[in-house]
Amino acid sequence: MIDTISMVFVVVMIIAFAIPFVIHSKKNKRKQAQVNKRILEFARMHDLSLHFTELWRNQYFLGLDEVKCQLVYLEDVGGGEPIIIDLKTIRRVHINEKIRRIKSRDNSLGDKIIDKIELILEGEVPGQQCMLEVYDGEKFSGLVNEPILAKTWEKRIHEAITKPSLKVAHI
Repeated sequence: MIDTISMVFVVVMIIAFAIPFVIHSKKNKRKQAQVNKRILEFARMHDLSLHFTELWRNQYFLGLDEVKCQLVYLEDVGGGEPIIIDLKTIRRVHINEKIRRIKSRDNSLGDKIIDKIELILEGEVPGQQCMLEVYDGEKFSGLVNEPILAKTWEKRIHEAITKPSLKVAHI
């Protein structure tokens, strides 16, 4: 039978172990709420209704107003300024991955390491493009769904720029 002192000790240790996680979680929620408030205020100031939004790594933000065909991007939610990209001036979107391979012992191709993922938006003027960072290996030690996130946003942006109503309105 477990004595009372041992049981109290175990409960205290579990609580002591959990406290930093609870504090970190509350801090993250507070930071996300501040970022969301800031983005909503920015969108309201520019008369935008963001139908799709994505905040990841407490670092990056993407938002899309489908009706006005405007994309809002923020690379550093901690201190950067959001930018608005008029998708009516974009003709193509694609993903750019900067990768390197680590050779294995048997000289096969080895593992693929992704150093950077960007969404590239090409404008109507040749050579005009906008690069939106989705992941940077210099800032983060590993990927957390960024390839899927980039594909999702590539598809969303592609759908927005190829809408028939957009092409008619832009002519």
